[in-house]
Amino acid sequence: MKPETLDLLDELVRLHRFSLIRYLRYADPWAENREATEVLRQISDMQEATAEKLESVILEHDGPLPVGDFPLEYTSFNDVALQYVLPKAIAYQRALVASLRQAVDQLDDEPRLQALVEEALGEAKGHLETLEELAGTPAASA
Repeated sequence: MKPETLDLLDELVRLHRFSLIRYLRYADPWAENREATEVLRQISDMQEATAEKLESVILEHDGPLPVGDFPLEYTSFNDVALQYVLPKAIAYQRALVASLRQAVDQLDDEPRLQALVEEALGEAKGHLETLEELAGTPAASA
């Protein structure tokens, strides 16, 4: 596997593992609707599972596993209302969808990996729709 492909996988792992939605799981935003909190937890779990799948491909090719942490700016979302932070989570999710689309295009020569990233893209689009529904915003084309 080319080094730039491993770099791409590294970035996709980071985008999933250190996403704003995964951070919110630990920040525990205040929500009137516990169902919304459960939806965020499910999305977080799915993002973690995607990161693990991508990491397994990195390990298969003897690449180093990505390291990192949540951005420091996320700490400003501690103890806030979910409705306040939801637009920011939607913006993050839109950026994730765009990154995954770009990655799919870059993986023409890696069909197995391209299929895995296409699966992650479909999942990310579904999560975006779910977040938009939670926020009560009309679904934008993803």
